[in-house]
Amino acid sequence: VGDFRYFVYYPQDLKCRHIRKSAPRTIMHKSEKKKSAFLKPKRSIFKRSEYKRAQKAKVFGLTTTTGLQHICHVPSRLDSKTWVKVLHRRVGPFMKNAFPNRSTSTILLDGETLLHTDEAKAAMKAEGLRVLPDWPAHSPDLNPQENVWAWAEPQLRKAEAKADTFAKFKQRISEVCHKYPSGEKL
Repeated sequence: VGDFRYFVYYPQDLKCRHIRKSAPRTIMHKSEKKKSAFLKPKRSIFKRSEYKRAQKAKVFGLTTTTGLQHICHVPSRLDSKTWVKVLHRRVGPFMKNAFPNRSTSTILLDGETLLHTDEAKAAMKAEGLRVLPDWPAHSPDLNPQENVWAWAEPQLRKAEAKADTFAKFKQRISEVCHKYPSGEKL
């Protein structure tokens, strides 16, 4: 299974506010939602000029049925030509190493249009990858890679240090995702 995910890096002066304002959501009764302690702030956490200082790291994650994982950073503005390069350089070789006795492998990718362009389909075929057809986009119950992202986000925030740079943040994404407890097979 494979999927894309954005992780947001906040500069040091914005990290504290992000942690304070992005409290986890809770399940509550309708009457509790109107109490002042539970109301969401009416304004966003950051001003637009501040949010522009935050940087996004986009990654593609792949988890095999045997529990092996591959995380690769991709450009934030990914087009089909760049995706084809990632397929040939990273995804195809990983799958061949993961399943050396197979000439083809079936991969589950959600309905993101970039993954299903004609160029991408041709590259997948050349790498011996077949995609399960008609899979819905953003399907956390159906795509186990979404569970990796849900687990990795809080772990990444715990591991984050105040003085981290964006480069160190990107490195930590891979480290944290590889620690996902995927001992059981999909």
